[in-house]
Amino acid sequence: MINLIMDNPGEMEVVTLGPLINLALAYLKEPQMAVAISDEIILKKYEAHAFIETKSEQTYGQFVIDQHHLLRKSVNVTICEEVDAKRFKELLFKNII
Repeated sequence: MINLIMDNPGEMEVVTLGPLINLALAYLKEPQMAVAISDEIILKKYEAHAFIETKSEQTYGQFVIDQHHLLRKSVNVTICEEVDAKRFKELLFKNII
């Protein structure tokens, strides 16, 4: 996956349907992969700081996104809020048929 994305910058779109473990591991191995993925289907996105809560009893293990930058921590994720559903379906069907 890494080679395919890196050999075709801006041309690859990653369509995910479940846990992103493989994508996360690939990103850890090759961080520049993120800028090589096409964001053609992404219509609205924002950057934020995100983390897994480990200090509270009530929310332990929850994925937390500081959308309004209240914690004043550096950005470490890009959150996709809206996608081109038609294009997403086209990519999905093209890749599973």
